[in-house]
Amino acid sequence: MEQAYINGVALSQYGVVLLKGWREAFLLPANNKDYVQNESRLEHGIRVDASLAKKKEREITLQFFLEGATDDDYIDKLEAFINVVGNGEITMRIPSLKNRSYKLVYTEVKQYGMYGSRKGKFVINFIEPTPNDNSV
Repeated sequence: MEQAYINGVALSQYGVVLLKGWREAFLLPANNKDYVQNESRLEHGIRVDASLAKKKEREITLQFFLEGATDDDYIDKLEAFINVVGNGEITMRIPSLKNRSYKLVYTEVKQYGMYGSRKGKFVINFIEPTPNDNSV
């Protein structure tokens, strides 16, 4: 079974696999937005309306490992992967998480390291603008 798909294309097409921590990154619940509050000088404390709780956007950090068969293959896969991810918005489908899809917006590559001339590791930050919408 494929680990994940980006915009319908298997990560293996780019020579990429997700590294440790990816399940936790997707399964961690999003924080709530600030509740509606009202402070009155006529009452003790504040009134908080938690009946309409809404989720905040959340930051998701994923680690990717990319490997090419040759030096040129590595560069080709690297450029293809970065072009897709860096285009802004992607949809990532994860079969092992009940086949859920996550709409992610690229923000930055936090870290990049090469291991020889055919292997590299990326740490990429995304924002999930609507965390409860896994039906993309």
